[in-house]
Amino acid sequence: MPATKKGSRYKAFKPLYKKCWDQWSIYVRASAADWKGEAQCFTCGKRDRWRLLQAGHFHHGHLDFEPLNIHPQCARCNKWLHGNLNEYAHALVKKYGPDIFDRLAELKKNETPPTIIELQQKLEHLRKLNKQHGYI
Repeated sequence: MPATKKGSRYKAFKPLYKKCWDQWSIYVRASAADWKGEAQCFTCGKRDRWRLLQAGHFHHGHLDFEPLNIHPQCARCNKWLHGNLNEYAHALVKKYGPDIFDRLAELKKNETPPTIIELQQKLEHLRKLNKQHGYI
């Protein structure tokens, strides 16, 4: 059963989801960094320290933990240009090929909300992964 904004499950789900997202965001940004700790914005190419970048979505509100959908972005592209989606689309095709939109559409179509147990497992896994790589 999906979380509803009125149910008690939502009250437990929302903070856990945010914790998972925070760990996932760290992993996405840090794993894209070079030996100097810098990564490149997926859409405009600006280089910055990975901690100053954000984890940007192509499909916002969907596929939040799908590596094909989430990439490092500078604040300008992610926040002020609302994802800079035209450039994001070009970068997706360049990185993954022209069938990327079909792949993302299929993933989005088959997406199901995670359970609280799945989120707890994901959070534990991401924390271990980030610690193992020295990101946190």
